[in-house]
Amino acid sequence: MIPNKIYIIGPAGSGKSFLAKRLHIYSNKIDNKDYQRNVFTDQQISSQFPKKQLPILDLDDIFWAKKYTRLNTPQKQRRLLQHFLQANQKIGWIIEGTSPNFSQDILVFKPKIIWLNPPLIILLYRLTKRFILKNNFIQNKRFLLNKYKPGQITKTSPEKLANLYKLYKGVIGYKMKDNLYKTHKKIANDNKI
Repeated sequence: MIPNKIYIIGPAGSGKSFLAKRLHIYSNKIDNKDYQRNVFTDQQISSQFPKKQLPILDLDDIFWAKKYTRLNTPQKQRRLLQHFLQANQKIGWIIEGTSPNFSQDILVFKPKIIWLNPPLIILLYRLTKRFILKNNFIQNKRFLLNKYKPGQITKTSPEKLANLYKLYKGVIGYKMKDNLYKTHKKIANDNKI
């Protein structure tokens, strides 16, 4: 069976949210060996196992009072995390995020650690694609597959480009083994099951 407490860590663009959503669907449904061998298709799994699912907590949701604009206080962050952990203690959970600030509170529950650490080129591609799609930089998503057509590219604000630049700097620093990388590596190595 897939563990009922899962903590997914890694840099921005590593696929934490995507994996958390997939595990949410498949949680407590499949023999782990079959899951690792990809024996089941998505359609088979969703039709055979539609009921029990683990709740997901994105650490950004407790870190920010207003997403990427205003932080919650450290006390409120800890309170929100403790509430989530206690409310879901019996059924389990999936927690995903980059921030190591909450690790000690989460690791007390001995979750399965999943450290996502894809190559830098993959991270930069995913961040760029996310930026383009989320900011309507390209009005027609099919543009990514077709040749350029006039009027499909819109202007974006310098602030949004500055945020993308910060994300790039963050993942480049991560891949150069900055403190966050070292923390994630330590968490993954110290908590092997």
